[in-house]
Amino acid sequence: MPLIYVFGFVPEGNEKPGLPGIEPQTEVAYVTSDGISAACCEVPESDYDQEALQTNVENMHWLKDRAYHHHHIMHELQQHASMVIPLSFGTVYEKKEGLLSLLNERAADMKRLFSELQGKQEWSMKLYADRSVFDPQFQQTEADIQAKYEEIEQLPRGKQFFEKKKLSNWLKERADQELKKKGEQLHSLLEPHTSDSIRKKVWEKKLSGRTEDMVWNGVYLFKDEEAAKAAADILRGEQEKLTKEETGIKIEAAGPWPPYHFAVLEEKETTS
Repeated sequence: MPLIYVFGFVPEGNEKPGLPGIEPQTEVAYVTSDGISAACCEVPESDYDQEALQTNVENMHWLKDRAYHHHHIMHELQQHASMVIPLSFGTVYEKKEGLLSLLNERAADMKRLFSELQGKQEWSMKLYADRSVFDPQFQQTEADIQAKYEEIEQLPRGKQFFEKKKLSNWLKERADQELKKKGEQLHSLLEPHTSDSIRKKVWEKKLSGRTEDMVWNGVYLFKDEEAAKAAADILRGEQEKLTKEETGIKIEAAGPWPPYHFAVLEEKETTS
C-alpha cells in the first residue's frame, strides 16, 4: 500500500501542476481542505515507512538526489505561489485521511503564516576566513600584540619558548573574537531590513567542504524584495572593503529560499 510523501503547503489556488514526484514516474498532486493545499505524491511503503526511511537517510547515495529534488520542488512552489510552508525531507503520512485531518486542524495557523510571510524573502549569510591570511594580518595591525612580542624577546631563551606558546594561544583567541565581531557587525547592518533573523551554529570544515573557517552563519527574513536588494548592496560594499584590506574574509549570501527557518508551525499543546 503506497504512502503519502508531503513536500509542503500552499494556499488553495496556487498549486503548480506538472511537477515530478520524489520517485521516478510519479507526479506531485495536491490534497486540499479549508483553503490549504498540501503538495504530495505517492511513495512505496518498502522505502518510506518509518524503519526503511531511517535506514535510507543514512545512505548518502539514496539520499542525495532525493533531498536535492525535495528542495527543488519547494523552490518551484515558492516561485509559483510566492508563499509556501516547506516541510523537512522525509515527511510521510500513511493515509490521506491523516493529511486531511492535519489540514483541518492547522488551517488557521497556516493562513496566519501565509499572511505573515507574504512578500518576504529568506536569505542566508555566511562568513568565511582564510586564517593563513587573516591571522598574520590581524597581528600586524594590533599594537599591543607587537608590544607583547617585544617583551618576550627580552626574556631568557628558555622562557621565551613557553611565553611564545602562551602568546600563540592568546592570539588565536583574539583573532577568533575579532572574526566574531565582524560577523556581528554585518549582522547589525542587515537587521534593520529584516522581519526576523536567526544566528545558527557555524559548520566544521568537514561539513562545509571548505578550506576556510566558517565564522558566521545566519539566516534572515527580509521585509520584501527591496529590503533584500538593499542588504545585498550593503554586503557587496563590505566585501569590497574586506578584499581591499586583504583580510582573507569572504562574505557569502544566498537566496531567496523557501522560508524553512521562519514558516514553522508550532506544536499544539495537548491535555490529558
